[in-house]
Amino acid sequence: MKFLKRNIYSILIIILCIIFVPNAISLQSQGHTQAIVTAIGIDKGEDAYEVSLQTIVPTPAEQFEQKISVVSGEGKSISEAFNNIALRLGKNIGIAQCRIIVISRNVDDDLASVFDSITKTKINTHNLSIIVTDVKAKEFINASKNLDNNLYFALSDESYNNKHIDAVYLSLGDFYDDYLSKDQCSLITRINLSSSKDIGSIESQNTQNSSGEEKEQGSNQEDTVFNNGQSTVIKNGKFYFDLTPEQTRAFNWMRKESNKGYIYVSNVTDELYENADVGLEIEDKHLQKKVSFANGKPTITFKLTLYVRIDEIVSNKLSKKTLKSEKNFLTDKLKMLTIKQIKEEMAMAIKISKEYNFDAVKIKSQFTKYCNKDFVTYMYANNEKNYLNGINYVFDVDIKERM
Repeated sequence: MKFLKRNIYSILIIILCIIFVPNAISLQSQGHTQAIVTAIGIDKGEDAYEVSLQTIVPTPAEQFEQKISVVSGEGKSISEAFNNIALRLGKNIGIAQCRIIVISRNVDDDLASVFDSITKTKINTHNLSIIVTDVKAKEFINASKNLDNNLYFALSDESYNNKHIDAVYLSLGDFYDDYLSKDQCSLITRINLSSSKDIGSIESQNTQNSSGEEKEQGSNQEDTVFNNGQSTVIKNGKFYFDLTPEQTRAFNWMRKESNKGYIYVSNVTDELYENADVGLEIEDKHLQKKVSFANGKPTITFKLTLYVRIDEIVSNKLSKKTLKSEKNFLTDKLKMLTIKQIKEEMAMAIKISKEYNFDAVKIKSQFTKYCNKDFVTYMYANNEKNYLNGINYVFDVDIKERM
């Protein structure tokens, strides 16, 4: 009895180990029961959706390409396609590690209904990034599985694309916020595939085969995922209009999210510059939207202030002042040309908005929030569908230099 009393805790630990350790050892790992999904691709055929999942296969001591597999399934709905994939794999589908949804441009249904089964999971899908591609999403997912993981996810990274003046970012949560807003309009990144010889922007080539060996230069080149700043307008939940990189940039001047990037001004000639091309780094951007009514006519003012730093001067001849100075100068001429260029781009964005009737800079929401009574009267007296045409647009742009 004395022995039992002195060693009671040790005996209890031994008994617990005998009971629980065999059960713990016999448990299957999560990889055996659940497919770990890192990306979702959605295509639509004539009669069914095709969902492609990029999954991680936890195989020790294998190269990266062999750890990533793509499996597809079809169904009349997205949830049915997911279920068919689960049956094929013999595993549950886990999207807790998923970072991105790739959807083909040919999906012509209301995207809110397309994403419905994904949003109804127990996992928080609010921060899932969404991109659209002109090719099949399945092809995109397959092409990206060999890419360097960090760069691949950087294409949809909010910390970069949501702030850069030449890029856009849309999460699943952002899409539903815009879908339920007065404007019912979003901008989504459009990323495509190309051979490496066609690329002049963000890129990463597939340069290794499954054994990790480098491929010979000039051999059959694989498709490359690249982002050159293209975007697509989503209106009323459906893909509506494609924007070029220049048009995307023009809209971003009037969107609060983007506040970093570069602007290049050509043919600057004054007391400091001689026929120079000047690159300005945008270190910060402040945007205010002010709405008002005068005699029943609405006016919206975009007050834009850029804080820039002179980053590069390309000229056949630099002045002595430029060469000797420890810093470069934002001259009056350079400032004037920069403001003129930005105003022209903003005017182009408004012209496109009026011509194709979409509101990507939340003009309607601004008037509804601050001048609702006057705006309701204006909408009643005018063609509600073409409300953008009767608004007066003012662009108030200022440039300030940061040393």
